[in-house]
Amino acid sequence: MNSSSRLTTEAVEPARALPPGPSVQEVLDGDTRPVPEVLREQSPLFLGDADIPVERYTSRAFHDAEMAHVWKKVWQVACRERDIPEAGDYIVYEIGKESIIVVRTHDGGIRAFPNACLHRGTQLRTCAGKVDRFRCPFHGFTWSLEGELIAKPAAWDFPHVTKENFRMPDIRVGTWGGFVFICLAEDTEPLETYLETLPRYFERWPLENRHKAAHVGKVIKCNWKVAMEAFLEGYHIPATHPQTVSYAGDASSQYDVWPEVRHVNRVLAWFGATNPTTSSQGGEQKMLDAMLREMPVAGKPGDIELKPGETARAVLAERFRTVLGKSSGVDLSGVSDAEMLDSLQYYLFPNFVPWSGIGAPLVYRWRPNGDDPESCLFEVMYLFVRPSDEPPKRDTPMKLLGDDETFADAPELGGLGPLLDQDLDNLERIQRGLHALHKPGVTLANYQEVRIRHVHMILDRYIEAGKAAAA
Repeated sequence: MNSSSRLTTEAVEPARALPPGPSVQEVLDGDTRPVPEVLREQSPLFLGDADIPVERYTSRAFHDAEMAHVWKKVWQVACRERDIPEAGDYIVYEIGKESIIVVRTHDGGIRAFPNACLHRGTQLRTCAGKVDRFRCPFHGFTWSLEGELIAKPAAWDFPHVTKENFRMPDIRVGTWGGFVFICLAEDTEPLETYLETLPRYFERWPLENRHKAAHVGKVIKCNWKVAMEAFLEGYHIPATHPQTVSYAGDASSQYDVWPEVRHVNRVLAWFGATNPTTSSQGGEQKMLDAMLREMPVAGKPGDIELKPGETARAVLAERFRTVLGKSSGVDLSGVSDAEMLDSLQYYLFPNFVPWSGIGAPLVYRWRPNGDDPESCLFEVMYLFVRPSDEPPKRDTPMKLLGDDETFADAPELGGLGPLLDQDLDNLERIQRGLHALHKPGVTLANYQEVRIRHVHMILDRYIEAGKAAAA
């Protein structure tokens, strides 16, 4: 294996080995409802086996290259549209040293501006809120919600400042799925083509028809990719989440990387099927009770007694249809078992991970913590389905956990909190271990960790294109 810093390759081939059964597709064959065709697609690829250089996670030089050639070029999620539902509502989105105001304007549109006074650079706002104009706290220069200069104190001393040359520079804005995206580069492709195939996978359950009921974030002492990569594979489940191995597919997950798709990949992982290496021990009832222990929304262990011939997967999916259908007001009677139970996780480069289906309405996001290559902000959201004709509600703002708080301390996350803490227990140890590795690169599994390799290949393309353009 080679540990050169360049991983980009245009050559792809089918995966050389696939995991032992039952496969995701075999489990879907036995579902009690028709499964959406998008979940029947498969694209297992082999992308090489070169090590990932350690400096990608630890070095200031690689971090600076990412900041210059990735974060300043890509489309990235800034907020939900319902985070800023009314005129004057705004958020402050920060990435590296960049700070951007995203605001709802008087005409109902959304615009984004640099969070800096054009006079002497003072930061205009420090946190989310609601205003009728943006006024600099230093000298009082003021702009409208649309970015028009409306006040310049001591105007007699600024004949060279006009409404035309002191208009707030616009930062590109796009929306999809109820999310607001921003892009700092003028020459990056439109959001519509940047998203590639992602919208097709969410046609059945559009994310704009959801309410963000929980949003929790925490600063973690590791590179943003270390944190993200922990959630792009199921290989870690038996060691990190041993309480789930009786019902989770782990090694049987399906990883899809499409050769013609530049920014999107996914993993499909079943829950509640019989795994011959784990869950067959103890039978279906024991598996069902284990799932109820981790999914309290459906009840608690002992609440449901399986009848002869019933499976834990089918019965729990039906319980989810009943419970979640009642709480959401949406008819879920025709929804497949997979959409009710399974992990249907998609990835959009560089840091946006929305889940499809109903039973796990999650979104993950990671980004560098300021300009620090060895810390990041990790966020998790719950997007609950709601009737399409229900008036939209203001989304729940993010709760930022303190250094001494865990995700289990956020009751709005329910049973997910302790699971996330199991993941996060590893992350700071990984970052420290990378400095002590005495080996130039990190070694990946060819199939189970292919999505991680795919991310690094995309990083390469952006960084190399940026350097070529600057040469």
